[in-house]
Amino acid sequence: MPVNQFLQASAHFHASHLAPVIAFFSASQNESTRLSHPQIQPRRDLIAILVASYLAYSGLKKRSLSLSGAISAFIVGYASLSSTICSFGVMLIVFYLSGSKATKVKHYVKAQLEDGHDSEKPGGVRNWLQVLANSYTGAICAIIYRVQHVIITPADITDTSECILHSSVYISSQTLLLMALGHYACCSADTLASELGILSGNFPRLVTNPSKTVPPGTNGGVSSFGVVVSGAGGLLIGLTAVISLAIEDSSCFGQNFSFGQALISFTSAKLLLLSVFSGLFGSLLDSLIGATLQRTLLHKERGKILTDGSDPAFARMYDEARRSKSKETAEVKLISGFNLFSNTQVNFFSSLFTALLTAVIGNLLL
Repeated sequence: MPVNQFLQASAHFHASHLAPVIAFFSASQNESTRLSHPQIQPRRDLIAILVASYLAYSGLKKRSLSLSGAISAFIVGYASLSSTICSFGVMLIVFYLSGSKATKVKHYVKAQLEDGHDSEKPGGVRNWLQVLANSYTGAICAIIYRVQHVIITPADITDTSECILHSSVYISSQTLLLMALGHYACCSADTLASELGILSGNFPRLVTNPSKTVPPGTNGGVSSFGVVVSGAGGLLIGLTAVISLAIEDSSCFGQNFSFGQALISFTSAKLLLLSVFSGLFGSLLDSLIGATLQRTLLHKERGKILTDGSDPAFARMYDEARRSKSKETAEVKLISGFNLFSNTQVNFFSSLFTALLTAVIGNLLL
């Protein structure tokens, strides 16, 4: 089963990579966010550069990133990992690696359903726009947090008994973390729904017309299996945020709470529920926008959904058909949607709106 393969890979990642990363960042936490005059941390900056360089180089070497995509990945990775709250960087890493694992699950099956999938080399080559669409909001939140708490060096961060999220300069720390949580929950849910949901044994139904079945890979196509993995994607990011924050500052979950108490606290439960909601909502919003404002085209002879990453031989055909006002040509059939947004634009707007909504709801709940 694709879910079992994905969960096993995710568990292996958490066990072998996530804990050391969190431990390192939390160990250096008393050098910055806990001081009345925070200092820039050379050690954290160095590890951020090394980790971001490794991820960018690895993506470029494996041809999952173009050169522009690798450069963007390095910039986003450094900005997130060097922030004085490690949750920003850890959520990014978990999203990136879990999405990469999901992309490889039964890639040979996906190659038969969507054009642009290589049956021999799983995953597509992502450019800088695609990288930023799935990381821009989270990275900006991390940058704002660091600017407020390191460069501006506010004088009001003096009480070491206070949760690191309770400080407020221009934008509250809690709001920034909640926005990043909503952003990555949406991106993770949408990625898993796209990469694993397409493997559902049943034909998906168009979200704007549930009585209509559509080919797997259709923008706005929804299946029960896809909904389940969307929720799992949101939960994965929620668990990452809770664990990293509990290790870094367990007082955010209750006064004098230990790490174990923080994990089973009411605040932890609310964060997990909020993350699952953000994943489901973000994935649904992405489907709604995709079904209405993004054109889905089917190549008749090959029986495949055409994508932004279609083979060069069909790229011109896809572009011409997408821009055409006709619903059908000799080679291509229109399944749904208007030609207003690309897949990258859909991802960006849905994750941005979800991030804002998560911050609003989260500030009311916490």
